[in-house]
Amino acid sequence: VLLSEPGDARYGSATVLKDVEVVKASQVIEFGGLADIGFGVGPIELKASASSGLEVGYEVVAKHQFLGDLWSLGLGEVEGGQFVLPSRGLFFPLIVTVKASQGGSELYEAAQSVEQSLEVVQGEDVLSFEPIGNRLVEGGDIELEASAASGLNPTFSLVDGPALVSLGKLMMTGSEGVVTVRASTRGNKYYEATELEQSFGVKNKGWIALETMSGGTVELDPAQELYDPGTVVKLTPKPGEGYEFAGWSGELDGTTSPRNVTVNAPMSVGAKFKDVAAPAVSLSGPAAGTTSEGTFSLSGSVSDNAGVGGASWSLNGKDQGVLTIDSGGAFSVSGLKLDYGANLIKVSAGDEAGNVGTGSVELKWSPERTLKIGTVLERQEGQVVEIPIELESQGGVSSMTFVLKYDPVYLAEP
Repeated sequence: VLLSEPGDARYGSATVLKDVEVVKASQVIEFGGLADIGFGVGPIELKASASSGLEVGYEVVAKHQFLGDLWSLGLGEVEGGQFVLPSRGLFFPLIVTVKASQGGSELYEAAQSVEQSLEVVQGEDVLSFEPIGNRLVEGGDIELEASAASGLNPTFSLVDGPALVSLGKLMMTGSEGVVTVRASTRGNKYYEATELEQSFGVKNKGWIALETMSGGTVELDPAQELYDPGTVVKLTPKPGEGYEFAGWSGELDGTTSPRNVTVNAPMSVGAKFKDVAAPAVSLSGPAAGTTSEGTFSLSGSVSDNAGVGGASWSLNGKDQGVLTIDSGGAFSVSGLKLDYGANLIKVSAGDEAGNVGTGSVELKWSPERTLKIGTVLERQEGQVVEIPIELESQGGVSSMTFVLKYDPVYLAEP
């Protein structure tokens, strides 16, 4: 670096050359602890960062207490900050050590590497067991279906009830009762053993169980608790007030109404109903007509068959904001101002289904006395200035006062 001073009348100029050493900046790695996990097919996420903002690399080593190193990934083999343990060649418990490093750049020195470890044990398997549902005694054999997230093949066994299980099939033994069946996996070196049970009823006669419904119900004809196998039952949806039938649910689909079903096994049936009624808006104030007051209070209530989502109001088409509704659906706002002349006050309320209801009132503001000053030419010279004034009053006027402000430079004493 060259430093110089030009000098002045008393001093001459001066220069000096100094050497300055520029070194790379240091950087550090932040790498939080890793939580212990059970073996699974999902990736293990790594979240290390360098203070320089440069990309961090990883090295992974999986080690068993007695068998030593079983598996590893070198620098550059971990992509996207995550890795997946192999599905073969591992023994648990396993200690996985991850080293995060950053080799530096033209501007930064290499960072000191940081290591974190986690323990991997046998994973918890997850079973999916296809629902069996209630059955008839003479309903025939049932093929049992289940699957495991580990890919292991589940086996089936009878826990309790009047049935037999053999080669993945369930067979009734001719008696009524409750049957409980278990699906299970024996596990392996990667996954723990797991099991899942389900129970269902077995009867000589069938029945139709109605699901919990909102907005209506379903009428059965004939309406019985139990039906002989082969009985035809007519199902008719009965919407509540403000609802319409939208389709079947449970073991039925489509929108055919009414619907005939043959009961050869216990059934679960429901109906879906759509809310089609808009909220009802009732205004208790202000009263329609003409008023001499310039302010008013807005009050009323809103109600809906399924609950009001919100309400707002407008004055002469201009939105005035949201109304606060209490638990009973009532609202009240005071100190509101009317526009001169005709006013249309409108309240709108909506429900969760998107239906909107409105209520409105027309109110004219006609003051007892109005005074209007007409338009005057902005520039008038050499003539008498005329200012039109219009007065409307429902009663007599005893006096009027006028104040004239003017600039004496341009207007002499009037």
